[in-house]
Amino acid sequence: MNWNMEFVRGIREPYYNQDGRDSPPPPYSRHPQELSKSEDSAFSESRLTSQLSGSGEYSKPWCKVAYWELNVRVGRQFQTSNPTLNVFADLPHGDGMCLETLASTRITENASVLQTRTKIGQGITMFKEDQKVWVYNRSEYPLFVNSPTLDPPNSEKLTVYKLLPGYCINIFDYELSKLNQRLRDSSTLKNGPIDEYAVRISFAKGWGSSKYSRRCITCCPCWLEVMFLVHR
Repeated sequence: MNWNMEFVRGIREPYYNQDGRDSPPPPYSRHPQELSKSEDSAFSESRLTSQLSGSGEYSKPWCKVAYWELNVRVGRQFQTSNPTLNVFADLPHGDGMCLETLASTRITENASVLQTRTKIGQGITMFKEDQKVWVYNRSEYPLFVNSPTLDPPNSEKLTVYKLLPGYCINIFDYELSKLNQRLRDSSTLKNGPIDEYAVRISFAKGWGSSKYSRRCITCCPCWLEVMFLVHR
């Protein structure tokens, strides 16, 4: 079985099961308009139950998010203990992390940054459900994501995945992270300075592949660094 396909179910490309056959992604990986009422209701109830039953778990912050423009961190880090976090361009797109407020502290004339800011729109919703963290693309443009739990342990570099509007992706798996750590500790391979508890999300612009002009995340106009607060 392909390592990545089990954990990447929000992309509009075929999802392959263990038999190698095409199968659709889970209901919550599709655009909300494609959901039946029963599927939508079941997912909502599942999330609500998870949040209520885990009220003690979320009493402490579980992640912090930093907003970057190119290689400059903009504003303060945003820390949350709520299982759901919205990150959006400007008000009144929701409650949560408003990037316009952070960007107001920095004046820039970079055309790429200014243009990408206009594409963020409703941005993302990130939610923690049991031992997994999901990101839903609420904007009208693709997101680009890399995560240490979307690739095999000791990968030399992390794969960048494209997430189209209206889809979600499992960006972090706590159990898999623990497994990766054990495998990494027992391995002689060196995978460089990869933070195994950090995920990077770029708005509208990809990086790191031969088809993109940007070789690294700090060349992307607007991006997020999501750092999970776990026992190290």
